[in-house]
Amino acid sequence: MYVGVADVQDCFWQCAAPHELARWFGLDSLPGHVLQSWGVDAVEGQAVEAGEHIHPILNCLPMGWSWSMWFVQQLHEQLVLEHFDERQVLRDHRPAPEVRHGQSCASPYCDNLGVIGLDHEDVLKLRESVQASFERVGFRMHDETAPESDATILGGRFLGRCNVLKPTQARVDRSRKAFLWLARRPRITGRELERLVGHGVFLSLLNRSSLSIFCHVYNFIGDSYDIRTRLWSSVADECWLFAALLPLISADLSRGWSEVVSAVDACKSGIGISAGILSSETARRCGRWHERWRYKRLPPEEWKPRDRSIELAKSDSFDARCFRSDPDADPRRQPLFLAKGFPEVPDELLAATEWTTVKAKPMFLMSPFTCSRVELFS
Repeated sequence: MYVGVADVQDCFWQCAAPHELARWFGLDSLPGHVLQSWGVDAVEGQAVEAGEHIHPILNCLPMGWSWSMWFVQQLHEQLVLEHFDERQVLRDHRPAPEVRHGQSCASPYCDNLGVIGLDHEDVLKLRESVQASFERVGFRMHDETAPESDATILGGRFLGRCNVLKPTQARVDRSRKAFLWLARRPRITGRELERLVGHGVFLSLLNRSSLSIFCHVYNFIGDSYDIRTRLWSSVADECWLFAALLPLISADLSRGWSEVVSAVDACKSGIGISAGILSSETARRCGRWHERWRYKRLPPEEWKPRDRSIELAKSDSFDARCFRSDPDADPRRQPLFLAKGFPEVPDELLAATEWTTVKAKPMFLMSPFTCSRVELFS
């Protein structure tokens, strides 16, 4: 596979904010004589007096404002969709696009444009086309690269010849040194450890099985969040083990799907695990949809937090932890709603599969279960 990338230069600074919005992004005040020395004699049609204090405002999207990321991402995806079918755009809460039959796909993320595909010329053509769309609406681009089979994208190294994605060596080396230092049991607060573990979790997303290493780490963070204390030996052991495994973290994009699938269910009294055999293609069609994508948050135009809060205050029966499928219920009162188009595992598939019990045992720790679930694992 090949990857072609480009970057929007100073992306947030190039996104102008409407004056009504920019007024909320005020900076510390400056004396009027300073503005006059810069050649600013009037602000909003009023003359600047030397002795008055005036607050400058940002007329672009501030990087520290969480909504800035959302606006830039929406703009990026809008320009990408001029050249790609929606199914060929890598987006959150949906399976990755298909490229095995020769199609190219786009990976838009904030100010980073990526085009991935099997055809070198097609990747180059599409990257240049999307880049031209950015330049047409006034954005300056830089750091363009020709399609490469060995490329760095979003902090990861993509090895196209073997279809492997792994963290960059520099990131691995820095993180490994940090976790080896933790293995020496320094005096540290839980807040500081939380930041370091966050870097480790980011790397582990390429191979989520490595997340199972951390257990006592989280207990220490909660127990000593603002207290500087000697790191527990159990935490130091986990950090040493994670540092040792860091160089092995990678994702094989060409790995096939297992034909052995598992169904898991649990209740307050016990847990059961069964397994069955499916074709790898059937397992792929079901398993590529993540269970967490079943529910979605309301779109921004329907959030209306003030109206929702008022409705919640009027209701004595609403429980924010519950999900209701009542079509007549006011969606603004529900934190999540069922995602349209989310494919369920077909009932006929479950009925036709010959299931074998793998494990059935009672539950000794009576943890509350608000709901039961069946998941399909590959």
